[in-house]
Amino acid sequence: MENQIDEISPEDKYTHLPDLFLKGDDIQKLSIIQALPQLVRIDQHATFSRIVPKIQQELPKASSEFQVTTSQIFRVLIEKELPVNLLGAVIQGVDSRDPVVSAAWMDTLLSVIPTLSESVIKNEIIPLISIKSQLTQPVIQRVAGCRIIGKIAIHKALKASDIKKDILPYVHSLSQDCSVEVRAVMCMQLPAVAEGIIVGMGIGIVKTQLLPCFVELASDNTPLVREAAVLTLVNLFPYIEKDLIENTIIPLIKKLCEKCIPEDNIASIIASQYGAILDHITPYLSNDDKAWFLSYYRILARTGFETRPGGMQTVDASKDVVCRENCASNLPEVAKFVNTSIPQQMDVLYSIFRDLAGDPCYIVRRAVAGCIHNIAVILGPQNRMLKTDFVRLLRDDAEDVLQMLVPNLKATLTLLAQFGFLSKDRTDQTTMEISRAVLKCQIELAKGYNWRLLATFLEQLECLPICMPCDFIHQHFTPIILGNAANGRVKPVRYQAIKTLLIFLRYNKKDNQQKWLRESLINQFCYSDSCYTRQIYVKLCHFALDIFSSRYFKEFFFQPLLCLAEDPVSNVRYSFIGILPNLKLLTLLPPMDTKYKVILQDAITKLETKEKEKYVVQHLRNTLRDVQLVSLIGNKEFQQRDMAKQEQEAAFNNPTPEKQIATITAHQTMKPKIGSGGGGITSGRPGRRTSVTRLGTPSKTTSSSLSSTPSSIDINFLTHHFYTDADVNLPATDTTTKMPRRTTNINDDDDNMRRLIETNMTDDVKVNLRRRTLNKNSTYQHQQHDRNSVEISFRNKSVKMKRHSSVLFACTATDKTRANNNNRRDTERRRSLNINSHHQLQQHPNGRESSRIPICIKKRDSLVVGGNSAVAINCVDPVITTVLPTDRDSERNIDEKECVAAISSININSCNNSASSSCSSNSSSGEPTVYQCSNNNTTTRTMSNLPIAVRKPNK
Repeated sequence: MENQIDEISPEDKYTHLPDLFLKGDDIQKLSIIQALPQLVRIDQHATFSRIVPKIQQELPKASSEFQVTTSQIFRVLIEKELPVNLLGAVIQGVDSRDPVVSAAWMDTLLSVIPTLSESVIKNEIIPLISIKSQLTQPVIQRVAGCRIIGKIAIHKALKASDIKKDILPYVHSLSQDCSVEVRAVMCMQLPAVAEGIIVGMGIGIVKTQLLPCFVELASDNTPLVREAAVLTLVNLFPYIEKDLIENTIIPLIKKLCEKCIPEDNIASIIASQYGAILDHITPYLSNDDKAWFLSYYRILARTGFETRPGGMQTVDASKDVVCRENCASNLPEVAKFVNTSIPQQMDVLYSIFRDLAGDPCYIVRRAVAGCIHNIAVILGPQNRMLKTDFVRLLRDDAEDVLQMLVPNLKATLTLLAQFGFLSKDRTDQTTMEISRAVLKCQIELAKGYNWRLLATFLEQLECLPICMPCDFIHQHFTPIILGNAANGRVKPVRYQAIKTLLIFLRYNKKDNQQKWLRESLINQFCYSDSCYTRQIYVKLCHFALDIFSSRYFKEFFFQPLLCLAEDPVSNVRYSFIGILPNLKLLTLLPPMDTKYKVILQDAITKLETKEKEKYVVQHLRNTLRDVQLVSLIGNKEFQQRDMAKQEQEAAFNNPTPEKQIATITAHQTMKPKIGSGGGGITSGRPGRRTSVTRLGTPSKTTSSSLSSTPSSIDINFLTHHFYTDADVNLPATDTTTKMPRRTTNINDDDDNMRRLIETNMTDDVKVNLRRRTLNKNSTYQHQQHDRNSVEISFRNKSVKMKRHSSVLFACTATDKTRANNNNRRDTERRRSLNINSHHQLQQHPNGRESSRIPICIKKRDSLVVGGNSAVAINCVDPVITTVLPTDRDSERNIDEKECVAAISSININSCNNSASSSCSSNSSSGEPTVYQCSNNNTTTRTMSNLPIAVRKPNK
């Protein structure tokens, strides 16, 4: 519309618009109305003479939307005191039958009344009140008359005499109106009338003219009128004399309280105004009255609860919840009342506070959380009573409760420290409980998506150095906040975590802890693989410049920061360029050291010569112009603050016996218990960047002075319970401790283990397992070469046999039936693995290479189990004679009718018929033991050192 107006020529602008307003549609009319202030600025006379009359002509038959918009535009024009009479249209709109239109024009009238002159008030507004106060008028019009009375009563142009003569009669009549709404609205206007009439006539006129009306309205039978009286009472107190408060108002308040019933809303209104009422009436209360008001407040705080034989049950109706919420909001005023007037009733106050802080409805708890810091201020030395409920609120699961509690966390903790309940010199039970709750709160906030609340929480933790010992903070809070700084989802959270850590670093007195935290920050941020994290290091340096002195910054943060000038990512270099003026100023501050100027100029030169990105080059040029203007002359205030910081750091870091002991025992430094998920803390050497990888990311350096990484430190019993009680689950620790390896013995008699090996191990795995076992046994047997013989025991059908390299069926004493039925079962043939022994293969005299096929056999009747040395056995009806693998160089001949099985150092042999065959053994020291059976027909083979099982082919 504005563009269309500008396009119209000045001579035609005010000729076409009136016709357009009369003949156009509603959208065009609304556009003209909204452009009316602009038209007034262009040509005021033509607008008021041609357009405004047309608008007033269309108002009676216009739509509701048009009238609401016109009322807002007319308000703007009237407030500018323009030479046009628009009040008639406003008064006409107030008389509209449409309640929406009438309310819109009434708001306009009430807004413009203060700008009206005395003559307009007397000639137009007061007669309007007279008309609208008549009983013949609708209720909505009489209500409008009450609102107009309250507005003109405080008009600066009216005198008190005029108010008494022209306004008070309507006040009295409307206060006794038959309509409940009219009486309630008139009651709300009594403070304004009192304010206007008291200026010229004194406070005595209130006693005679207004107080009787108020007492009558407060005693009304209708709850709506009594509610209005309660709301009016607080605003009416300044205009009531002291004797009237003591003799009239206090009994009236008690009467109002006693008339409360569950069905109405008076209890909630009284609860909302309870603190203000107590502030005004406390000087006039007797001891009995004080006890009565505290007792009644306790009743209000328990509204909605019923005591039954089964216990306390809650009825969370909306009115009851609102009443308890209002009571919770007024806790600071009630605490002040009790603390100053009846301190002996402090236990009653605490019981009320405890009930409200533990209310089942989060709305009530939220109200308590929003004012607990004010209660701590009022109670002062007695704020220890708040500790339990403060901890409970910190552990609350409702985010709305934490939303009110967190912004005032610093104030609450500081007050507890101010009165000695928290201390930076000791760690007691109070410190442990509060710190657990704070950690629990942090964990809950980190799980959610309200990152603004989490950033506010981290900001509140900046006060911890004055509330808790630095060792305690470093042990329990530093790893959690460092994890937020390294792994936070949004930058504001990471920035605030960094700033909080720098505050911890500033007020930490232990050199080893300072070094650990400082190097962790440099390694994790300046030397990070992520360009976004390296950018955060630039922000870290901005914070460090505000927190530390120039001496400290140049010693620890200056050189690592310059490494970012050669960062492979242009955005990181862009961020680094922004801090160059601050670095130039640091080089000019004492203590003077030319090396900082040299390395800074070298970094700037490299940027000027090597930078290729256009936006970075442009930013560099603009910044270098500012760098050239940096001098100490225009930064005297900064220099003074820096000198003060250096003096504070020197005083803070003066050697003390405690610090000297900590320095001597630096190798026993305590480091936080965190893992890779808690920020990945690593140690590093500040100020050195040794190499850059192929991708351009800086490599980390490791400080040899740190004995171990924090993740490798065990959590002791007390620390474990600290986190358990806090309901905090720390990230899994990345420990380097080697777990003991279990060596599996395939000859173990454990049925479960044997079943697991038999079913899950492949042939390759089994052969490799036996090869490793042979290596170990070979070494062991060479060391035990003094053993000359091997004990051999024959077990008939009762020896548990292992299946290895394939399927081997066991024949045990407990499974005799299956052994008898399956004596002649053939074994499963498996594929050849073609696997050589760990020793060189031995060649047969005939030139044939030894077998590479691990073969499984099935045992028939008897077994021979050998120990560490190999065993040679001759069977009665031999078919095969073989040399079993041994751990010695000698070979051994074995005759066997059915099969021979050798497993590692244990050799299992079988005879055809252990009951009938006669076996004899010949052994000597250091020689193999030979067992012979009656049959001597044998075949000899030379075998490798692989454990092999051989089966006779079927004829």
